[in-house]
Amino acid sequence: LGSHLYINMSTNERMRGALLDLVKRLKEMNVKPSSRVSEEKKETATEIPKDVTYIDSDGDAMHFMITPEGIGQFVNKKYTKAVTKFGYRPIDGDLRDQDGYGAVINKKDRERVINGLRLMCAEVGVPFISYEAVTYIDSDGDSIIFVDSPRGLCHYANGRFTKIIKRLTYQKSILDLRDQDGWGAGLPPDRASEIVDDLSKTCRNIGVPFKFI
Repeated sequence: LGSHLYINMSTNERMRGALLDLVKRLKEMNVKPSSRVSEEKKETATEIPKDVTYIDSDGDAMHFMITPEGIGQFVNKKYTKAVTKFGYRPIDGDLRDQDGYGAVINKKDRERVINGLRLMCAEVGVPFISYEAVTYIDSDGDSIIFVDSPRGLCHYANGRFTKIIKRLTYQKSILDLRDQDGWGAGLPPDRASEIVDDLSKTCRNIGVPFKFI
């Protein structure tokens, strides 16, 4: 358009007229200003997708689409089942169906895939459960993760699964958190209240005792 539009003006009035004409032509061509791109993306994000596709961490081509039975799952172009429930772990992108089948979604695809699946699930009434995680570095220097999962509250230390948590005890005066076996350490002082709040709520939601002493 720019190569065919020549503006040769010497007054503000002619400039204004030319700009109005340009805006009119852009509208006729359905070209929208770049400042509205973010708004369009927000609108698109709320539209229910017809399907969701991606390659998972096992190298399988995953394809989910709405079917009369609910959400159909296709693996490497072959129909495998109707999904009746999704379980998602945000901490590492692991997505599983009602039978525990699944794998990790690559980071670059997670937001698109999860947003799409959430909308599809809401449309057809398929439960989508997000298993939240609490992470921090304890006073011993260990990287600790508590993850709500189908098995219960899982505990990870330095990236390795250690146990299913049956009970937690927190001694506020020294910021000390211990499990049912007495294993644990101090919480980081600057995040202790946040960690305890998140973890105690998670425990309450899934029925794991959390005691303050």
